[in-house]
Amino acid sequence: MNIGETIRQFRILKKLSHKDVAFQLGITQQAYSKIERDETRITVDRLSQIASVLDMDMYYILFPTKYESYQNLQSAILSGANRRMESIKSLSELNNSPTVLYDQEEDQTIESLQRKTLLRIIESQKKEIDSQKKEMELLKREKIILLETLKHLEAILPEK
Repeated sequence: MNIGETIRQFRILKKLSHKDVAFQLGITQQAYSKIERDETRITVDRLSQIASVLDMDMYYILFPTKYESYQNLQSAILSGANRRMESIKSLSELNNSPTVLYDQEEDQTIESLQRKTLLRIIESQKKEIDSQKKEMELLKREKIILLETLKHLEAILPEK
């Protein structure tokens, strides 16, 4: 899918007309229409303006499939973090719940096992979060490099 088509799909999704978007960009309807048809060269600044008007990430316009995997990764991280918080909350509640034990030694053993289990879970989840953070940082760096490359190409390529 090309950039113009992606922009058009988002404009339609937002229920905006060519005229609405063109007005917000400060250009003619014809000029905007050429952008959607990929008949004109679009600058990074103009692309940023369009993304702002359509309330979307410019990265999505440029790389829709990579953006979707980035969004999926963010969702997975949040989902995983929520599951971890629920596990920790459950373990905390379990640890604080009154239990009937017949033996102080047994009580200490159970408490020790609960602590060890909780620490293992927390450590495991911390490693997973760190790994996911590194992956997100790599995606962010890739995004920055791609945008810088686009600006560089924009500066050296002749107008259409």
